[in-house]
Amino acid sequence: MEFGPESRGPDGFDPTIGFPSVEHRGPTTVATCQQVDQLNAEGYFVIERAFHPDTMDDVTSALAIETGEFAVSFEARLDDSPTSVLRRFCGHPILAGLARDFIGPDARVGGDVAVVRRPGVPTSPAFTQDMGTTRLNPSQFITAWVALTDATVDNGCLQVVRGRHRAGVLRRDLAPWTDPSGLADIDPRDVIDVEVPAGSVVVMSSLTPRRVRPNVTRSTGVAYAIQYLRDLIDAGDHTTVADTHRQFPVVRGGQLVGPS
Repeated sequence: MEFGPESRGPDGFDPTIGFPSVEHRGPTTVATCQQVDQLNAEGYFVIERAFHPDTMDDVTSALAIETGEFAVSFEARLDDSPTSVLRRFCGHPILAGLARDFIGPDARVGGDVAVVRRPGVPTSPAFTQDMGTTRLNPSQFITAWVALTDATVDNGCLQVVRGRHRAGVLRRDLAPWTDPSGLADIDPRDVIDVEVPAGSVVVMSSLTPRRVRPNVTRSTGVAYAIQYLRDLIDAGDHTTVADTHRQFPVVRGGQLVGPS
């Protein structure tokens, strides 16, 4: 979505950089004070082994990963069945609790993607930000990246650009072949490898630049990324359009709710 020339609005939106980063404040029920501080300062934090291995096996099976032609694929998987393993997982108390911690008393799933890192691939995709230049305030939008397999430097773990979320939406080079990162002005010293064991969740600001490393092993690496938004966002002329397949409430009035 593109916006024409306009001044920064009362909500802080600037058409050239989108929204600036907004600090989160407690109280929280799932995230610790240290994790809130890390999200504010670095744009991400990790909860290691948040989920039981059996749960990860169920989610992996539900994703129905197939052999594909692409080195790294990002594929939506949610459907509209209230009994779906994936819909129920998106509303898991840990994930819904994180949505309540960082979005507020009314939050919904905004979308999902299976992140499949196939073996023997020597290159990485470009850095990207989930936020882009949409009209959604980043304080109302987080991503939970759940490692279904161990994520290591060798098999394609996440890389994030630490602290760069505070700059807002970053300038993207028009000629990406001149900047393999895909985003301009990234200091390599700020690029962090986020290695995590299976069952861990990486929580990221929507403004945090991230990508996956190459998978140089012989095994496929899989993660499941879920975006959480403020429910019923009112942003002037720019509002979310509910997709009943991929968007549904997980928190209402401060209470966790199951898929429906």
